[in-house]
Amino acid sequence: MRVVFDGRTGARRGGGARGLALPLVCALLGACAGGPEPRAETVPPAERPDPAELRQRYNARVERLQRVWARAVVELSWRSREGRRHEQGEGHLLVERPEKLALSVGKLGHTIFWSGTDGERQWLFDLSGDEKVLYLGETAKGERAGPFGVPPRALLWLLGLRPIGPSDASWRAGRYVYALADRPLEIALDPRTALPERVTWRPGAAKGPRAVARLARPERVELAGAPPGAWPRVPSSIEIETKRPAGSARITLSALTDDPDRFGGRAFDLEALREAFAPDRVLPFSSLRR
Repeated sequence: MRVVFDGRTGARRGGGARGLALPLVCALLGACAGGPEPRAETVPPAERPDPAELRQRYNARVERLQRVWARAVVELSWRSREGRRHEQGEGHLLVERPEKLALSVGKLGHTIFWSGTDGERQWLFDLSGDEKVLYLGETAKGERAGPFGVPPRALLWLLGLRPIGPSDASWRAGRYVYALADRPLEIALDPRTALPERVTWRPGAAKGPRAVARLARPERVELAGAPPGAWPRVPSSIEIETKRPAGSARITLSALTDDPDRFGGRAFDLEALREAFAPDRVLPFSSLRR
């Protein structure tokens, strides 16, 4: 079954059986109580949710996540201009919707990577070598990804923190897959929880996927002023595999919160970051290896 969404009111065009309506509490919490959830592969056609409703549940969860802070453990493997590289470290993830993101990686108290975007520009501070390099470019022109496998703004999709707009929906391997009309992305949602489980990135004229992210282990995001049962969930395990050249990135999140005290004014401020990190060279973002 293939369904086309126009992105205006949740309306759809196309055919297919209408799924069973789920209670509002499922839309808010992302899952229904009452025992373990059956595997999505076992969902018979008559019990599949309406794809428009599933998308609305996903978007309703996203709207409640205007800000996210988390601790991050990051493992990276990629091919740079100097050859194959491997790095592992700890840092933090900061997100302010709709399009601000910062992800840091450090070792022994020193930052080795700082990747981010303010929605218009994207950057990567590579502080891991003797020479500190800033890779800088516009988000609208960026398909290069660097050690994280995807550009900074694409990470917002992999975390399930961007709403699904105009898209084609199809049922594949026990999941609804939404092919976005305005982005080179396909997002697979679990039909029970409306959480993202796989994101495929196909930029430009690529014949196949450039990167595939598998998302797992949903964790609650602590929302100030909300009871724990109402805290929305995001994937805490993001595993990204890249093609041409091959590489991988594993990001594990914990202690997720929207506490405003965790956010400073410098995390998304490029000029402040340049002053703090004092790069020796500035190169175009497009010069990244992948």
